[in-house]
Amino acid sequence: MAELTIPKTITYAEAVELCGCSRSTIERAVDAGFIPAYKPGAEVQLVKAKVIEWYHSKRVTPRFPRTGRPRRTIKLNGQAR
Repeated sequence: MAELTIPKTITYAEAVELCGCSRSTIERAVDAGFIPAYKPGAEVQLVKAKVIEWYHSKRVTPRFPRTGRPRRTIKLNGQAR
């Protein structure tokens, strides 16, 4: 008979602290099925590895490389500086 392995779980409060977002954001991710949740007793338990995976999937990358704007030249006594 194969042994049952139980993944490391955390509560909503721990997930909020880990991700730095609101509880409602975590709840929306659970409702959408991105983070599996279990309720073996009074508190809902979230799979920690899936919370971290979901958090890293939300990384935002810039559309365009930041090149900056050209600097303005100032003329003092006819000389550009």
